[in-house]
Amino acid sequence: APFWPFHGWFRTFILKVPTTVGVGALLAGYPVAITVFSRIGFVLFPETMKASLDLWIGVGIANLVFGALTLLQETDLRGILVSLSTVFAGFSMLGIGTAYPSGVVGSQLLLFSSMIALAVWGFSTEILRFRTRSYSISEIRGVLRSLPDLGSTTLIAIACAIGIPGTAGFIAFALLYMGAFHHHPGVVLAALAVSLVVSGFVIQAYRRVFLGEKS
Repeated sequence: APFWPFHGWFRTFILKVPTTVGVGALLAGYPVAITVFSRIGFVLFPETMKASLDLWIGVGIANLVFGALTLLQETDLRGILVSLSTVFAGFSMLGIGTAYPSGVVGSQLLLFSSMIALAVWGFSTEILRFRTRSYSISEIRGVLRSLPDLGSTTLIAIACAIGIPGTAGFIAFALLYMGAFHHHPGVVLAALAVSLVVSGFVIQAYRRVFLGEKS
């Protein structure tokens, strides 16, 4: 899983291979790694996990902050995929670190809903590269008219990723925030701030690429 500060391999991997290959590796390893970690940790080493909750919360917040900051600097569609993976890894660790039922369940649900959303983003990225010969956001503009189905599918995936009501992402975030509030209200405020930044950037990127509007 691409956890900060050991996430450099993931960026290098995504930038070196076709995005579809990177998405396949992401789906095969990312959710499985975190799910196995949480299952084994709480079942076999409950006391150790409970004694390290602040560490898991700290890892989650570090990933959220670093992922959001790098996302704001991204100009490449593949880079957005990398930064979003770091952010969602942070959210998942945040839920695990609460050790509260709603937080842990929200973490697992967010893992799988976000992975589906990132998979759609990755495949959309490769289709756009095939059609435009570029991954750069500045060189792709207003493709919704020529690719309406792709634009609609990507929009649904983005809605799920940022937690729009009516999607699995909304339920996952709600459960995660309830668990985080039980741990400490400040954690919820930090997570909400990052969520707003991520949502704003992704929406602006979609407007630029698919609608042709300046971000």
